[in-house]
Amino acid sequence: MKGGIKMNNQIPSMRPTRRQFIGGAAGAAIAAPMLTRSAMGQDVQRLVFAVPVDNSGANRELVEAFNQSNGSGIEVVIFEMPARSDEHRTLIESELNVGREEIDVFAADVVWTSQLAVNGWVRNLTSRFYAEADPGEFLQAPMNSILFRNQMWGVPWFTDAGMVFYRRDLLEQAGVAVPTTWAELQEAANTVRQATGTAHGFLFQGASYEGGTANACEFIWSGGGRIMTQQRQVFDAYSTDSSHPNDISLNSAATVAGLNAARSLVESGASPLEVTAMDETMSNDAFLAGDAVFLRSWPSLYALAGTGSAVSRDQIGIMLIPAVEAGQQSTSCLGGWNLMISAFSSKVDAAWQFISYATSAEAQSARARTGAFLPTRGALYEDASLAADVPLVELGRTAVETSRTRPASVIYPQVSPRISLTFNRILKGEWSADEGVQLLSDDLNVLMRRSRG
Repeated sequence: MKGGIKMNNQIPSMRPTRRQFIGGAAGAAIAAPMLTRSAMGQDVQRLVFAVPVDNSGANRELVEAFNQSNGSGIEVVIFEMPARSDEHRTLIESELNVGREEIDVFAADVVWTSQLAVNGWVRNLTSRFYAEADPGEFLQAPMNSILFRNQMWGVPWFTDAGMVFYRRDLLEQAGVAVPTTWAELQEAANTVRQATGTAHGFLFQGASYEGGTANACEFIWSGGGRIMTQQRQVFDAYSTDSSHPNDISLNSAATVAGLNAARSLVESGASPLEVTAMDETMSNDAFLAGDAVFLRSWPSLYALAGTGSAVSRDQIGIMLIPAVEAGQQSTSCLGGWNLMISAFSSKVDAAWQFISYATSAEAQSARARTGAFLPTRGALYEDASLAADVPLVELGRTAVETSRTRPASVIYPQVSPRISLTFNRILKGEWSADEGVQLLSDDLNVLMRRSRG
């Protein structure tokens, strides 16, 4: 056998270090021949797939199934990236900004499309998509996330929406009803925590990073607030241009009310001050260890329950994000990831073949069962067997359909850290909600003016 990759049942994977990327040694870290030789003598084209680390095993199962069944001489190699979205983006940007060819396919957060497309870092997939796929088979929200200037720049892989998980058994033990507002959740968290001796009432992601931005958005929206209105030109059902933010609409009483609800959770003791340092991994681990009554997280949390955790799936209930006032619309932050092809990859046909496989109904169904990743294909939500295996699918669709996207734009990498930092300082009590909203609004308005030149 020639080449550096052995073709067997093990999935080759690599994990980059910050030094490898930032120091410019990424090429050396993942360099290998474009073609290797299988034991049967067949030329094998090597495809590098950059994707955040996945503890459920769903990514490895996907790649293993593709490698064993494609029969076309393509071997996909997983290149593990950081779990945090913003860290993943930074490393991807460092590769694409200098035109490196090593990464072929990568997973992209739904809010990255404008930035990636306008910089010329990803392939335009419009022709391939219309020739080989049907946009109508995908949910509208994930479809919108791949669009920029009337073109398609990726394929929806899985969708996501913020949800609240709770200990069904503990609420029943304490005789507490499932809350629908933040005030009710605050009271329920404190009541159940004290009645059952649970360490924490409600955990969420309040650290200053991308997950903090998602949480901040949900609190703002839950009060009826907005962050920005976008200048959105609509061409047809699947064609919009959301590249130019038009108006900062953050500074309102509704926004302040939502952020006050977040601060009240910490002040009341329903949420510990430690949430200001928590990301998904930390908060998920605490909940699954039995240390919290309520947890705001993503659907994939469900897949981790019962796999060596102290909390089983039978003990977990799931609810939509609360509102500030009774009767207000529950609004989740739209998450999820798309698959894109690097503009610098020389293996576009092979990359498209893998993306087509990875986003097929069969592959999405398998990933939903293994990792609780919500499908982007609408028909899968009518699959009774999938709903039975993954009960959160039904509520997940409702959450996605009532979700909103973070303020996606070409300057999103500058917008997001400002939101999460403001949220973090309000949670800590360093700023009041009124003060934080005013400062953030002023800051974003300056940023918008600069972006327009």
